This record gives sequence, C-alpha cells and structure tokens, in this order.
Amino acid sequence: MSTGSIFWDAMFDMWSAPLGRSVARPTNVQTSSQAEEIIPLAEETLIVGKQTVTSGTTTVRRVVVETPVEQQVSLYDERVIVERRKPVTDAATGETLAELTIEMIESSEVPVVGKSIKVREEVVVRRERTSRVETVRDTVRRDEIEIEQSGQNERSGRKRPALASSRK
Repeated sequence: MSTGSIFWDAMFDMWSAPLGRSVARPTNVQTSSQAEEIIPLAEETLIVGKQTVTSGTTTVRRVVVETPVEQQVSLYDERVIVERRKPVTDAATGETLAELTIEMIESSEVPVVGKSIKVREEVVVRRERTSRVETVRDTVRRDEIEIEQSGQNERSGRKRPALASSRK
C-alpha cells in the first residue's frame, strides 16, 4: 500500500509493489507435489494521519492618519494710548512740577495649542483553536479463499467460501 507521498510512506513504512498491477489468472492449474503449500492471505488496514496546513493569514497593521481640524477661539489685544487734551479747569490737582513716571503694560492673548492622547479602543488579535471530528471513508482489501472440493459425495462441485485473515 502506498499513499503517493514519500513522507507518509516512510512514516508508515508502506513501501510495496505498485497498486495498479495486474494479476494474471492461470489458465492451467498445476497439481502440487508438495506435502504442504502455504498461501499467504493479506489484508489492508486504514491508517489515518494528520498534517498541519496553512489555511489563511490575518495581518493587522496600525497606521497614523492625519485629519485637519479647526476651532474658533476669542483673543484680546491691549494697547496703551497716549493722547493730549486741554484740561477742563485751570486748577492744579495733585502734585505738579515734580518728576513722575507712569508705566502701563500692554498685553495680548495668543493661542496656545496642546495635544493630548487618549486610548479610544483596543484591538486584540489572537488565535482560537476549535476541535472537529471528521469521518474518513475509504475501502480496504483483504484476501479470501474459496475452497472447492470435488469428490464422490453429494457436495461435489460446490464452492464453500472460507474467511481467513492474517490479523496479528
């Protein structure tokens, strides 16, 4: 018996003659002169093995996508304005004829941009193994013999099937 695969044949030690050979039936039956003849009877046995094959590939790739965004923000600007004008009255109020320095600070708001990162989702990639049972169907062969006896009794010429096997 041969599976057609060198690996399986070597694994199960199944090197034998090719399966498709023809068996010639003898046209003339020779009478044995031996006291005993040994006829080997063979039987095939189904050997089912397993092989791991790749059935597909899943690739998960993370990429960075940039999206432009806009957001309105209200800002202010301050400026110091110096203007000269005529007094409303001539009366002196407060200190006069003395040195005086006044400082006013101008200020402006400018946008400050910050970014934060939050995990929004997780992707889990894993392999899950399930079991299944498959039924393998094939045919096996075995040798059987038919014994035909011819003699003087009533059963002459009748065939009797006899099952014989070479089981260990």
